[in-house]
Amino acid sequence: MTKTAFFVLSALCIVAFFFPIQSKRSGDFTEFTFAIAYQDHPSGVYYDRQFDWPTGEAIWLDLPVWAVDLMLFSAWAALLVGCAILVTKAEGTSTT
Repeated sequence: MTKTAFFVLSALCIVAFFFPIQSKRSGDFTEFTFAIAYQDHPSGVYYDRQFDWPTGEAIWLDLPVWAVDLMLFSAWAALLVGCAILVTKAEGTSTT
């Protein structure tokens, strides 16, 4: 399970690395929008969305790309350290 989580998180970090932090259109920081929509726009993750939902149309959370990158890379590093600790403990308790 830990190895699978590590590889999935590694893949997410690689993909996240390629999203630009600054918007080419406006020069502002870009955002990921995590949305649960009701009617017009489907639920999902939107990168640098340039539209707005009508009032009451959706529940969404806008997070800057740099914050998402920071969370992914921090989780990846913590998982890497956790794996290293587990491997070290497993080698220390070996009875070979």
